[in-house]
Amino acid sequence: MPRVWERRARPALVTDPAVGAAAFLLVFAKAFQQRNVAGDHFALVWPTALLLSLSEVGLIVSVAHRGFGVVVIWVWLGGALGCTAAMLLHRRVATPSPEIDPD
Repeated sequence: MPRVWERRARPALVTDPAVGAAAFLLVFAKAFQQRNVAGDHFALVWPTALLLSLSEVGLIVSVAHRGFGVVVIWVWLGGALGCTAAMLLHRRVATPSPEIDPD
């Protein structure tokens, strides 16, 4: 097995979509968690926080390994798709929080 510094670089079309997938998960988790906090969905906060921490570390490692460049396009696409997916899924999964009456 070749050492890390002896590996051959893979084509960008193969590796960069993986960074996009990591960005998708990270932004999905951030958007989903924002909706959890805003709606007081306490039961969803803990599993979302786990996904958030794993995806954030994964994206940092992926970008650090591949470098900065065309990767930005994949991160942008993954992020936009992740946020949209989180908004749609949260609408289906989370029940609306009861309105708080200040009186």
